[in-house]
Amino acid sequence: MNVGMKIKEFRTMKGLSLAELAKNTGFTRSFLSQVENDKTSPSIASLIKIANALGVIPSQLFFEERGEEKIIVRKKDREIFVNEKSRVRFERLALRTPNKKIEPVLVTIEPGGFSGLYQAEGLEFAILMKGKVELTLGNKAYILDKGDSVYFEASLPHSWKNVYKGKSVGLWIGTVPYF
Repeated sequence: MNVGMKIKEFRTMKGLSLAELAKNTGFTRSFLSQVENDKTSPSIASLIKIANALGVIPSQLFFEERGEEKIIVRKKDREIFVNEKSRVRFERLALRTPNKKIEPVLVTIEPGGFSGLYQAEGLEFAILMKGKVELTLGNKAYILDKGDSVYFEASLPHSWKNVYKGKSVGLWIGTVPYF
């Protein structure tokens, strides 16, 4: 995919019209249309201005989907981290990128699996899709059943353990990397 096509892809993903991108960059609609249709090559300075207006880093305009800035992560391509001691499996649902703001992770906890007490700067959100988990936030314990969700400041000391007879599975999203 060429640079113009990447610009158009990001623009449409952000829901921006050519007119809005023109207003945000100071370039004309005509110039941006020519760039998107590969009829002109913008300077590096112009590319930086366009990338900033799109909220991406300039290198994202050059990488193909197979590169670092991949949008879709196939199940077979997920990064996986298994902690044998804690009996927990983490599957990264998005690739690490320089501008990533959240970390979505699929967490599978074996019976008796646990996290240990931890805290970090940022926010965490989780939804339990299967099983039953005891979540401790500060000095209070909560039981989360299938379908329950939680949203909290990660700076609050917290831990969790699987109290289900089978595997518990949840989607965990945080503003700090999990692994």
